[in-house]
Amino acid sequence: IAEGLENNLAYQMAQKETQIAEKDVALAKSNYLPQIEVSTTGLFLDENSVNSSFGAKGDFNWAADASFSQLILSEPAIANISIQKLLQESKEKAAKQSELDVVLDVVTAYSNYQQAASLVELQNENIRVKKQNLSIAVNKEKVGYSGESDVYRWETELALAKTDFNVAESQLKSVQYQLNQILNRSVNEEFILENPDNSEYLSQIAEAPILSLIENPGNIQILANFLTDEAMKNLPEMQQLELALQVQERILTSDKRSWYTPTIALAASYDYPISTV
Repeated sequence: IAEGLENNLAYQMAQKETQIAEKDVALAKSNYLPQIEVSTTGLFLDENSVNSSFGAKGDFNWAADASFSQLILSEPAIANISIQKLLQESKEKAAKQSELDVVLDVVTAYSNYQQAASLVELQNENIRVKKQNLSIAVNKEKVGYSGESDVYRWETELALAKTDFNVAESQLKSVQYQLNQILNRSVNEEFILENPDNSEYLSQIAEAPILSLIENPGNIQILANFLTDEAMKNLPEMQQLELALQVQERILTSDKRSWYTPTIALAASYDYPISTV
């Protein structure tokens, strides 16, 4: 699971989208930052324009100007900040959803691999047994204890067992590819999973404090209902839907307020003639 969360590309993309959403919030807030602009202008005038200015302007006029503005009140800007925060929270929930998906996918693929590996081992043992039975049937046929039909039967059984083994091995490869993909490994990378000690797992489960509270089947149903309610409350998909509704409600509120809420800003500018020649 730790390797999956570290290397899974879908989860990494979800985390990057969360970071992008944080930048969008910062950009939305930047509308309320003071704006300062400084510029300079050089202007050449023809003789007629100079004469018509009665000495106020020369052939070349160099000036500088500076302006300052500060947004004080703007409903669209306020709404944008609120909306971007909601979208950021939605991206965080999406990242949490992706995290849970990776955990589930890894555990499922891990369990499927163990099951498929056990099936391959079982089919391999089945082939070994069928070969022994075939060998016994051949020896019996040689000494006249049984006929060729028994040999043919075990040859058929062995062929079927080999077919089942090939199918099981193909399923194992498929699950291996899936697990490698989730972990962002090379698809063909070979690996062997260590067989867990089931007794150790069972002892850990038996020592869980929650089990001491379960005294009868009715308590199990109460626990199941509680876990279901908690899952529905904390389900990232449901939280994203709720946030999407809040975004639409905020857009509607902003549209209504735009009819009567003014935009207020403070602005100042200064022009300075540097040189007139």
